[in-house]
Amino acid sequence: MTSQQQSEPALQALSYYLNRSDEELDLSRAALIIASAHYPSFVMDAYVKQLAQMERALRPRLRSANTPEQQVAMINAHLFDELGFKGDTEDYFDPRNSFLNEVLDRKRGIPITLSLIYLDVAQRLFLPIFPVGMPYHFFMRYETPQQQFYIDPFYGGAILTEAECFERISEIAGETILYDPAYVQVTPKRIFLYRLLNNLKRYYLENDKRPQAEKVLKQLLIILPESVPNLRELGKINLKEQRYPEALDWFQRYLDAEPNAQDAPHIVEAMTEIHRLKVARN
Repeated sequence: MTSQQQSEPALQALSYYLNRSDEELDLSRAALIIASAHYPSFVMDAYVKQLAQMERALRPRLRSANTPEQQVAMINAHLFDELGFKGDTEDYFDPRNSFLNEVLDRKRGIPITLSLIYLDVAQRLFLPIFPVGMPYHFFMRYETPQQQFYIDPFYGGAILTEAECFERISEIAGETILYDPAYVQVTPKRIFLYRLLNNLKRYYLENDKRPQAEKVLKQLLIILPESVPNLRELGKINLKEQRYPEALDWFQRYLDAEPNAQDAPHIVEAMTEIHRLKVARN
């Protein structure tokens, strides 16, 4: 962890929490810690209690479920009918859809955040439901030695076959996505968190929201320190903000990690220009 990260409590909290094995991570708690960097008045316990209440409401009902399909139907009825969670088809790219606290407050989300809530409930109920992050879309998979099917929380918990999942992501992509065994693997928790934040990264960079993008990029580097392109993006943001020492530091870290990067000459050119500006200002 850099000294800059140490000076930012929310980043420090995320770094501390992620200093454990993937198996020990609680995805919902990690997502709430991520959100805390973006919401100064954040009260985590209120959201933890809200998630726990969903499990408490469902546990007695599931005693009468005789099949996995009945269990899923009961979860769907509670989350989507009673509580009103739904996929945000009107403003899909609204950044609020990527923060767990906002999704819990607004009852609107995108596939990955609705899957996160679904997964949290399933794990509290000890159900064999696992996250599967395919290209373009997130699903849940109910898996036992006897049967397997997929759940789409973005569409009200619809039950799908594997083939139907590929049909769905092909529709989203606008082209046929062929079966690939890598696409149906259970998503590791850190990759889950990275994909969660990557949605925000794209939105903030495309809309030139630099302070927000900078927070997200730093969080991405905490989750996956080897995600080297994020170093370059931090350099670019600091250069635009005329924070030249910081820009040089991020660019140098990028070049140290990827000395043969295709864009290395452009980064060196930018660093040279920064040095020229610093000399001119002196």
